[in-house]
Amino acid sequence: MLHQEGRQDQLDRCCVHKFQEIWGDLPFEDTYFMYDTTALLLIALDRVLRVQSGVATREALAEALFEEAARGGVQVGWYDFSTAVERNRLGLGIQYSGLTGPVQFSANGERRSGNTTVWTIKNGQFLDDTTPGGQ
Repeated sequence: MLHQEGRQDQLDRCCVHKFQEIWGDLPFEDTYFMYDTTALLLIALDRVLRVQSGVATREALAEALFEEAARGGVQVGWYDFSTAVERNRLGLGIQYSGLTGPVQFSANGERRSGNTTVWTIKNGQFLDDTTPGGQ
């Protein structure tokens, strides 16, 4: 049996392989954030439509997004929508953890964490934000 990190790495590679199979190329960096944004939005929308009798308002959707990205509840990965929907329909909490890591928002709606690196090209070399002189 794989430990949790090993399982997550395996699932992440599965996503990349599936993307390649469908699109014939590797996913670009923004793909992962777009996927997580869409996934979280659909989970929240399912909740709002159920609670609001099929009517989604901007306010209700914003509240649901914050709730789905709050600490607490069962951690649900990007690959496990059925658990997220089931727990939502039972009124139980989830913590969405996507391809870019756990999704949590600050009070003003900014993401608190995520796995990304900002790259710069300088003198023909790729530098990340941790490279001395990379800025």
